[in-house]
Amino acid sequence: MTKKKFEFPTEEKFRAAIFENMGMAICVTDEHGNYVEVNDAYLDLYGYTREELIGKHFSMVVPEHYRAEATRIHDAFIAGAPEMPAEWVVVRKNGELRNIYVVPTLMVKDGMKCKVTAIADITEYKRVQATLKPHGEVVNA
Repeated sequence: MTKKKFEFPTEEKFRAAIFENMGMAICVTDEHGNYVEVNDAYLDLYGYTREELIGKHFSMVVPEHYRAEATRIHDAFIAGAPEMPAEWVVVRKNGELRNIYVVPTLMVKDGMKCKVTAIADITEYKRVQATLKPHGEVVNA
């Protein structure tokens, strides 16, 4: 029995499939911090529709008291400053706070810069960690 090789019809569809099926929430923001693309996992994490996000500033999902700092970090990253993976607190559409871990990547195409951010929801991990810590137990990642 010969294994059939799965092929995507185009390179563009292949890349789109990776973006959607990565298993992590992913967003793309332009030089000004506005959403240009998000995957379904991102929509699930934040509770918004694609139409509610595209064209809006990413800081809408950041608690108000962190917005200026988050915007400053985004703008510095676009300008070339390094940004390490980090933990953040974000707000879902329904107001629920979530803990996330973000990994940023700078992409440049035809002179246009954008930030591609992969996001893992670590809320449950943080909850378990906080529960076990008073008992001297350690959560191994």
